[in-house]
Amino acid sequence: MAKRYDVIVVGAGPGGWTAATAAARMGVNTLLVERHACLGGNLTVGGINYILGFHNYQGQLVVGGLALELIREMASLNGTTDDPATAPGVLYQIEIAKYCIERLVRKAGVKVLLQAVAGATEIERETIR
Repeated sequence: MAKRYDVIVVGAGPGGWTAATAAARMGVNTLLVERHACLGGNLTVGGINYILGFHNYQGQLVVGGLALELIREMASLNGTTDDPATAPGVLYQIEIAKYCIERLVRKAGVKVLLQAVAGATEIERETIR
């Protein structure tokens, strides 16, 4: 018998892992499927280790939520020295990001499948099976 999930997120890049984590935190049975061996997409596998965009044109911090939680998690492990509340961007260590993203996702209760792909879906009366 196949396992049933309320939410299945395919792709664990910045949008995917945050969507899965948010869903699981709301008490939804969530599966996150990722083709690579780690979570994070461009934040990790893509080799990009600098995040911009925490501020608007007036210099006010406009990003919060899981993005800010991730930065604070990395800072707690000395994975970054930048504070998004004051810095225009955040330089971070990729391996620390991998660890922190996985920790946030797993703590939320998301079931994770790494090195897996979604091949097809079956739709029956507007329901994905």
